[in-house]
Amino acid sequence: MVNNWKTPIKNWKLVEVIDSIEIMEQTSDEFISSVLKKNDLPPKYNEIMNRSESFADWSLLNGYYKFFYDYEGKEEIIKRQFSKSAFAKSQHLFITYLQDDLVIQVPTRLFIEDWEGFARSMIHNGIIVNEELNLVAEVTRDYYLHSNFEIMPESLVHD
Repeated sequence: MVNNWKTPIKNWKLVEVIDSIEIMEQTSDEFISSVLKKNDLPPKYNEIMNRSESFADWSLLNGYYKFFYDYEGKEEIIKRQFSKSAFAKSQHLFITYLQDDLVIQVPTRLFIEDWEGFARSMIHNGIIVNEELNLVAEVTRDYYLHSNFEIMPESLVHD
């Protein structure tokens, strides 16, 4: 992919994969707001800064999925689940980088291969969506991944 972004990229993960991603010209906040609106995900207005801060008020949805992703030794299980999830049907995913005010487009296979590196490089805060913008996953700083589709079956979350 061609990187025509004018500002130098400093994020370690983005520098590592710069030849495989496309940096979009849209601010991350505007992108997140539009994705939430498109999917009828109620925005959450965070009055208190804390580690579980989220963009969507997932608790208002009739059924959503979440799992704690920072279990030591679960990295390969989560990777396998991402490869079986609805995300895997998309060629590319969009990922927000709030600290750099960026939205990137990354090949899905690259994201799945190093999902943990992408989550860390997002500073555990932001959203990941498919090309159609209808599958939404949010990484929060309390190491939970929230989504409007199943990634990690409940039977695997507590094994």
